[in-house]
Amino acid sequence: MTLLLVDEITDIKVVDVLGRTVLQKNLNGNDIYKLDVNIRSQIIIVYAKTNTAMLSRKVFVH
Repeated sequence: MTLLLVDEITDIKVVDVLGRTVLQKNLNGNDIYKLDVNIRSQIIIVYAKTNTAMLSRKVFVH
């Protein structure tokens, strides 16, 4: 996950298609992160939220 364009702390939440939380972290901006989620191949939804914006994306993990 790349947070190079974000200057503030970002709340990251990863959920599976059934709505179960797989990972939840607060990450500092201006950095690149590798998030290890121990799941088999499936679609997950990644939410990134700051004080001023929110973004969500569907990701296929293979």
